[in-house]
Amino acid sequence: MKSLPKFLQMIPTLFLSLLLAVIVWALAVTADDPTEEHAFPSTLPVQVVGLDEALMVVSLSPESVTVNLSAPASIWAELRRDPSPINVEANLAGLDVGTHTVPAEVTVNLTPVRVTDVLPRNVTVRLDAYLEREMTITLDTIGIPSIGFEAEPARLDSTSVVISGPATEVEMVDSVRTEINIQDLSQSVVTTLPLVPYDADGRVIRGITLSPTEVVVNQPIKQMGGYRNLVVKVVVEGQVEDGYRITNVSSFPAVVTVFSEEPELVDALPGFVDTEPLDITGANDDVDVYLRLVLPEGVNVVGDIQVVLVQVGIAAIQDSMRIEGLPIELIGIPEGFRVAISPETIDVIVSGPLPVLRRMTREDIRVFIDISDAVEGSYQRVPQIELYIMSVVVESALPESVEVVIEVLDPEATPEAEENGIIWITATPNPTPEITPTPTEGSEDEE
Repeated sequence: MKSLPKFLQMIPTLFLSLLLAVIVWALAVTADDPTEEHAFPSTLPVQVVGLDEALMVVSLSPESVTVNLSAPASIWAELRRDPSPINVEANLAGLDVGTHTVPAEVTVNLTPVRVTDVLPRNVTVRLDAYLEREMTITLDTIGIPSIGFEAEPARLDSTSVVISGPATEVEMVDSVRTEINIQDLSQSVVTTLPLVPYDADGRVIRGITLSPTEVVVNQPIKQMGGYRNLVVKVVVEGQVEDGYRITNVSSFPAVVTVFSEEPELVDALPGFVDTEPLDITGANDDVDVYLRLVLPEGVNVVGDIQVVLVQVGIAAIQDSMRIEGLPIELIGIPEGFRVAISPETIDVIVSGPLPVLRRMTREDIRVFIDISDAVEGSYQRVPQIELYIMSVVVESALPESVEVVIEVLDPEATPEAEENGIIWITATPNPTPEITPTPTEGSEDEE
């Protein structure tokens, strides 16, 4: 009992010590994980809760808000990685149709976190009754088929559509329509078309849902009695010039529509109609000509078409030719040097239009080597080949290169001498001038 007074005297000291320990601990924790207060780096969406099942949200403004928080740095780091613990809600419990202003309520499922502000603090919401209606789909047909064809009633894979959404908008819908363009069609078509809701004034209604959103339309197009489509068959007679060939024969238009007041005459026709004969005997170029169609009496072409444009493509047959033993000309021999070449001739293979190749001679090709920049020594050089006919090209040369030997000229050597079977050539006072190729007659056409 004597020690009890001493213990009671120590209580304030113990309490003070405990308080100081708590303060020191709090200061230590705060130093390691300081509290930060600022806005969350991104806006947060507002979620609607408590909405009556018979109502729907037409608009919500704003849809997201800025939230200011006070929390330790470690909590901020966690929220930046995953903001899902922060919830922003607009409680619509007990609200009816109309426009309302409700507070944006923020809760954070982490501690210790304190919400210091919400911007804006209130959101505006417009509520309306939810309504569904079933309506018949209206198909609008635009245009008319080609001459001689008619459109039968179209078939839709669905004849009705369910529209849903705010009652105000749904009740404004006067029709749900789609349209198909059959202008100049000459065959049936199956296509998928979008459905669009309109009010009584023809304005599109927004903000409602359609089910389905599109419809498949099968539009039959059939040919009327007495009408028929026929392919144009070009009648070609004769042969093109020797060495040429026909590349294509075409007509414009390629198909014509015919009509007769006696349908049996049209039905008796084959699937084509002939043109009057086109004679291409001796032709060596493309032919463009207008020809009449050969039709039986009582059958006429629909429209203003009385003739068709016929185009016949004609081109020269391509071939190749080998020219053997063409001499190699040496140009630019330096003064005081002599030159030997082996072999002295090459074979050249050329290709081009057959008629041109048949007219080609050895004088139409030149083979030469320019050695004006050469010095004494032995070289392998590729001869240069020039053609004086532009529509002919060089395919290859045999051999591709030749040996050229250049030596200092012996003062006693003649302008051209033979030693051990080697023919030496020296510079001449009047070297052969360089020749500029010029097209032969008809070469541009053949090209």
